[in-house]
Amino acid sequence: RASAAAARDARMADRDAAAPEHDDDDDDAGDADGDADAEMGGGGKRTRAADGSAAKPDFPRLKQQAGAASEHRIVLVPPHRMTPLKQNWMALYTPIVEQLKLDIRMNPRRRCVELRTSAHTMEAEVLQKAADFLKAFMLGFDVPDALALLRLDDLFVESFDVTDVKLLHGDHLGRAVGR
Repeated sequence: RASAAAARDARMADRDAAAPEHDDDDDDAGDADGDADAEMGGGGKRTRAADGSAAKPDFPRLKQQAGAASEHRIVLVPPHRMTPLKQNWMALYTPIVEQLKLDIRMNPRRRCVELRTSAHTMEAEVLQKAADFLKAFMLGFDVPDALALLRLDDLFVESFDVTDVKLLHGDHLGRAVGR
């Protein structure tokens, strides 16, 4: 029992040492109501919007650091989308290179499209946007419809395989996909 009590006391001491001490009497800004602390994010208080809802935090955008290693993504091309990819290559290539400032190449032997950041790439998230754009095209979206993924920030494409939900074969599968 003595060792269990000593272990419990040690855990309590560790927890007390890890908890930050908050002193309400120490008010650096001189505000009695604490508005300066809420605006600056200090004191662990959440900021609120004018309507009373929680305000969305505003973080600075991540920038590509000079001299940083380039990142890359590989988007696999299904066999039935190889011909449409070749036919629409310039429509896919142009926005990725001119707007997003990424390097892109098609590897026909591996049946994939490779994306890579370049020295001109300014933002880190554009690589994922370009990969989502290409995946949408590989799923069967037209190029103008897939371009919406590059223009809008909060737009995503999610898909699933019908056979994951229900085992279907033959014509039944074709009818289910058509719906």
